[in-house]
Amino acid sequence: MAVVLALSVSVGAFAASSKSNISEVSSVKAADGTTIQDTQIVRSASAATEVTADQAKTAISGSTAADTVSVLDQFDLSASKDITTSQFPLTITFNVPGITKDMNVKVLHFENNAWKDVTVSVGDGSVTAKFSSLSPVAIVKLAPASTTTGGSGATSPKTGETGRTALAVGALLAASVGIALIAKKKNA
Repeated sequence: MAVVLALSVSVGAFAASSKSNISEVSSVKAADGTTIQDTQIVRSASAATEVTADQAKTAISGSTAADTVSVLDQFDLSASKDITTSQFPLTITFNVPGITKDMNVKVLHFENNAWKDVTVSVGDGSVTAKFSSLSPVAIVKLAPASTTTGGSGATSPKTGETGRTALAVGALLAASVGIALIAKKKNA
C-alpha cells in the first residue's frame, strides 16, 4: 500500500506536458477593415507542421539561445470559399486564456518553408496577428534567460517538482523501514 501511495504521489512528475491554453478565433478583419464572420475561418485541431523551440527562437526577433520558448497552441487555419484573395491580409484576433499584455507572446505563421513572427499586439487574454495567407499557426511564449536567482547564475527550480520527489522518496523509505521491522518481528 505504501508503494502504491508513493507512486501515486509522483505520477505528476512523470506526466507528459500538454498545451495548457487552447486559443479560439474571436475576430477577423479584412484588409479594408471590414469585419469577416469568424465562422469563415476554420481552425483545425492540429497543425500539419509543428514548430520546434529552435525554430520559434529563430523566428522571434531579439530572442537569444538561452531564452525559453513554450508552445501554447498549434493549429491550422483555413478560409471558407467566401474569402477572396483581395481581402488579405487578414487581421485575426485569438482569445488565449491565461496570457496578459505583459507577457512576451508571439503568433508564428509557417510560410515559404519558415516560421515567421506575424504578431501585431498582445492584450489580456488575446493576441492579434496579420496573415497574408493561412495555415499552420503557432502561439508561443518567450521567457527571457534572466530568470535566475541571487545573481549567482543558477536557474530557479520548477515549483512543486522537488516537493513531490522528496515526498515519494520519503514514502518509499518509510515503507521499506516498516516492512523490515515487520519482517524482523516475525523472525524473532
